[in-house]
Amino acid sequence: MSNELDPRVDQWYRHTDKGQQFYVTAIDRKNDGIEVQHFDGDLEEFSFMEWQGLDIELSEEPDNWSGGLDISNVEDLGTEITDTSDADWEEPLQEIHRPDREEIDEDNIQDNSEGYMAEETIGKADEAGALSAGTSTLIEQPNGIFREMLNGGWYVEYSEDPDTGLWQANVFKNDVAEWKNTDFESVEEARQAAAEFYEQL
Repeated sequence: MSNELDPRVDQWYRHTDKGQQFYVTAIDRKNDGIEVQHFDGDLEEFSFMEWQGLDIELSEEPDNWSGGLDISNVEDLGTEITDTSDADWEEPLQEIHRPDREEIDEDNIQDNSEGYMAEETIGKADEAGALSAGTSTLIEQPNGIFREMLNGGWYVEYSEDPDTGLWQANVFKNDVAEWKNTDFESVEEARQAAAEFYEQL
């Protein structure tokens, strides 16, 4: 069966046997080619002889004709396009990956002029009480001291000397000071020293 329809750029057609719609994007008479893009986004090229053998008819432009077409800018349509369905908005958020200690680059630790530090993964106490890579975090106290909870009533407080910029670490058990060390170049050095002390308990 042959069709009498001439291919026209910007015209929609429909396969009468399958019902699939497609759109003519270009016609190259010199190289005997008709380029089309199907509504689902697939690209295809026909020769003029193949075109005449297609069982097709003219079709109206689909309601959401941008669905499969390659349109990247809002200006291409003159209206805003979104591929987000109502059901997508109701989906739960995906869990955020928290990096292991080895993945944390010291240059990425956030420390601004107010002395605020973002919560950061450092470690987790195992069954023996040792600190290992995991979920311990720094929590800023109202007085500018950062507290890190460990296990069994143990915690560490870190503070920075505003004059020297050096850090100190104080380890407590049930609010009783057990260990103190000062003159660390960074809070990470202080945390490492506190972790080593805690692991030796």
